[in-house]
Amino acid sequence: MTAQAGQRRIVQAGDPAKGERNYEKGGCRRELDLPVGAQPGRSRILYLIAQSSISSLGGSDAAGNSMSAGFAMIAEFLLWGTLVVFLLLCCVPARLPDLVVGLGAGLVGLAAIASLTAVGMMDRPSWIRIAPTLLPPLVVLFGIYSRYSVDQPQRTRRLVSLGFGALTVLLSVPPFIEYQRWVDAAPEREAEAQRAEADYRRREAEARTAYQSEFRALGPGSRVDDFLPFLASEFEEEAVIGIAGVRSRQADIIRLMSGETKFYELERLSEFELRVTPELCGAYRAALDRRLARFVPTNPNYRGVPGELEGQPANMRWLMRNGCDLSPQVSRLAVAVRSLLPDHYFPSYAQELEAIAGRE
Repeated sequence: MTAQAGQRRIVQAGDPAKGERNYEKGGCRRELDLPVGAQPGRSRILYLIAQSSISSLGGSDAAGNSMSAGFAMIAEFLLWGTLVVFLLLCCVPARLPDLVVGLGAGLVGLAAIASLTAVGMMDRPSWIRIAPTLLPPLVVLFGIYSRYSVDQPQRTRRLVSLGFGALTVLLSVPPFIEYQRWVDAAPEREAEAQRAEADYRRREAEARTAYQSEFRALGPGSRVDDFLPFLASEFEEEAVIGIAGVRSRQADIIRLMSGETKFYELERLSEFELRVTPELCGAYRAALDRRLARFVPTNPNYRGVPGELEGQPANMRWLMRNGCDLSPQVSRLAVAVRSLLPDHYFPSYAQELEAIAGRE
């Protein structure tokens, strides 16, 4: 009779009509007899995803760490959501004492906050990751114990639940300790940031002073090359005036145009007080020919040529007004622009070049 009662009790605990599973072999269960929806499969998957993301925290650059922290945070939120559902399904039918239920709810909240805090502090010591690593399995064990401790005395259940609670508190402490240290160090971090800002401003002021001193040191005896870097700075107008006063400016410009100097550095050529001599005209014409030779579809960077020459129409007009015939080069450039580039690349540029080639 006792054996039959025991068998009936086992069968009722695993009643398929209630969505429960019970496999017996020699009187022992082979699988967890949990309600439908309370099997920890989803939690296990989310736990593995979270652990995979947590393991890479702090081991990459800023972008990689931020991405890993985002994935870990999302996985942790979902994980603790499923753990709360798991505990409800396990604990509600387990008839736990109200005190234990209230304590468990508070401890689960504490564990979730501790885990999320540890994930958020990815640049802190790795030992705080003990919280998101061990707290979820501990919660699952508590749920399973609650489910299967129905027949135990209430005193025993209270003591075991308090043991689970103590472990939860112990594992939740490290992230909060590190967080408090981080908060306490805020004044020091602020002071360090202020020192860094002051140092940056000091170095910036020193660099600016050196830059100004370098420009002020230039004069009529300098070369045009020395002024060119300042044409794209706050000293642009002064640099143009300075180049116009350089004694060797005629020879310097011819040399620069015969070399690899970019044309956009000479966009204000007509303001340099130069004489349009055959040498200057020949150097400019040769420079145009070299760039036109690169303005062909076989050159992967051919679209950069009109960009370099875009600021030259004023110089072309000035040279042609002073007897330097650039019509063949300008006409070829206009044809190439029309045939190789859509109109929206350089609006009206080809038309302007045609006007210059026709001497307007």
